[in-house]
Amino acid sequence: MAINPERIWSSPQLPTLPAVAVRLLELARDPEAEVRDVVAAIKADPAITARIIKTANSSFFALRSPVTSIERAVPLLGTTAVTSLALSFSVVDAAVVKVPLAEHYRQYWRQSVVQAIAADALDADNTGLGGSEQFLAGLLVDLGRLAMLRSIPNEYGALLDALATSDATEPLHERERRELGIDHIEVGLKLQERWKLPRRLADALEMHHASPEVLAGLEKHENADVMRAVAMGAAAGDYFCTPRVAPALERMQMLGARLFGFDQAQLTAYLERVKAGVDEVGEMFSIDPDNIPHPNELLAMANEELAQLALREHVASAQAVARSEEVERENRVLEERTRQLETHALLDPLTNVFNRRQFDDVLQRELDRARRYGRTIGVMFCDLDCFKQLNDNYGHAFGDEVLKHVSSVLKSTVRTSDTVARYGGEEFVVLAIEPTEKGIEILAERVRERVEACRISSGETPVPVTVSIGAVVALPRKDARGLAEQLLQVADEAMYEAKRSGRNQIRTRSLLDDGDRLLLGEARMRRFSRWLVREGVFELADAAKAVLASDTVWVRLGELAVRYGFLSEEQANQALQARAANERFGEAARRLSLLGEAEVAQLLALQQESPESVTAALVEHGQLDQGEAAVLLERYLHEHTPPVQRTAPVVPQPVEG
Repeated sequence: MAINPERIWSSPQLPTLPAVAVRLLELARDPEAEVRDVVAAIKADPAITARIIKTANSSFFALRSPVTSIERAVPLLGTTAVTSLALSFSVVDAAVVKVPLAEHYRQYWRQSVVQAIAADALDADNTGLGGSEQFLAGLLVDLGRLAMLRSIPNEYGALLDALATSDATEPLHERERRELGIDHIEVGLKLQERWKLPRRLADALEMHHASPEVLAGLEKHENADVMRAVAMGAAAGDYFCTPRVAPALERMQMLGARLFGFDQAQLTAYLERVKAGVDEVGEMFSIDPDNIPHPNELLAMANEELAQLALREHVASAQAVARSEEVERENRVLEERTRQLETHALLDPLTNVFNRRQFDDVLQRELDRARRYGRTIGVMFCDLDCFKQLNDNYGHAFGDEVLKHVSSVLKSTVRTSDTVARYGGEEFVVLAIEPTEKGIEILAERVRERVEACRISSGETPVPVTVSIGAVVALPRKDARGLAEQLLQVADEAMYEAKRSGRNQIRTRSLLDDGDRLLLGEARMRRFSRWLVREGVFELADAAKAVLASDTVWVRLGELAVRYGFLSEEQANQALQARAANERFGEAARRLSLLGEAEVAQLLALQQESPESVTAALVEHGQLDQGEAAVLLERYLHEHTPPVQRTAPVVPQPVEG
């Protein structure tokens, strides 16, 4: 359950700094402050004065003569160390309490002291406890935990209890963020800001869980030294004070190698220094050094835990592989079943061509495409002649063989872009993409001839099979509603006319008006491939192959008109806005006298066949070299587009190997 952060910031239980600590921080920020000012500030709090003098006389500092006054202690220890100790004693008083959550307070404080000593131990120039700011930064890096224990004790205590009994290796701050919506890093930063602590301390707190790579990248940061030391100290705190021994050891190994050049022996020596420091000064900070295990004990525990973790990961990996293989096998079976079901739903089971339902879907989809792209579409109805007599004379099994044979002829005769379907009984239907009036007539006649040429026998008896075909071609307009039904009806009527005229014939119809017919014919003749044939560069078949190999991307006619200089952008927008319902762009532009008929035809040619794409295909397949292709493309554009200023067309180099 997410916690409202305002409960933390407004809590009267938030830890506060005593007056002496506040004054010492002010002096630390004042470049003109003198030692006597620091002495005067400390003397204002007799309790802290006594503890600093006691600490100065400890074996850790090993001063030559006893310290009997704060006036002597401050110069000997240094103002940085004295300020750190004063703040430390202030925080320990807030952390060592007798409440139901006392063990969590003790755990927090124990880890804070270890972190401070571990961060301080990385400063080669340091001459004593707290002699560098790294000690204080390590001590305060988990200040947010103390604030959360004080301000939201029930929720935070429950989270810490659950974490202590869990086998999960999830870091504390991630668990806090996931369950409470806030973590001790954010809380600590806010509290440090309230206390007006130096920015170096906040930087260390913010980055103490960062990755070794991120910390290594901060080499030029002004506070890089304290940020890296505190990150290492925090890992040492986890190592000595939490059950997360193995993850902490791995993190220290990575941080030590990346940031400090430690090998395993140097890391071990560092951890022994930390333990020695805790043993020497733990009592000063109200912690029992005996509660901090020796690094050798922890190392044995970490290695055992890492070995178990590696074994669990190996077992889990093997199980995951097995599960993955089983899932993959089940998926293959499911995909095959799905494919079979889809196939059965789309195909006629006898002839293995599309069924009527799928054909209707394809027809509507291709009509929408033809309408958008300004292309023609055609439908052919094919009906076997006298099929009932074939069934009656030779049996239904023979009739089924005839249907399968005719469907095979249809599939092998039409283009790959066309669609064949069994529409019902002995009727087949073909959807032809972008046919001309003459082209669909040629296609229908080719189908009729090949069916008639079939040699199908019943036993030893050859049985003639013929088909009557009706075909229609149309150019969908902007509003193509009802056109699918109209195409099927007109093709069906044409087929029945072929039957009434004696069967084994074709009849074609056209829904193109005279204007569309002339415009499409003119556009076809203006295509780049036709121009290449007229120029004697290629035979028609070779030019057709280049077109098939090219990748023409459909572009709106208005965009092409602007691109090739037929219209300005303002004129193109004028034509778009002036279009009447069901009126094409070219028609509107002609009506407004912005374009002539020949110009609209040329734009259609460019839309249907990109000269740049065809040229690129010719170069890629080695039919033209780069220079010759560029010359031909420039000549074509010069002859067929307005004389606007343009750069020479760029033809892609052929792809090697």
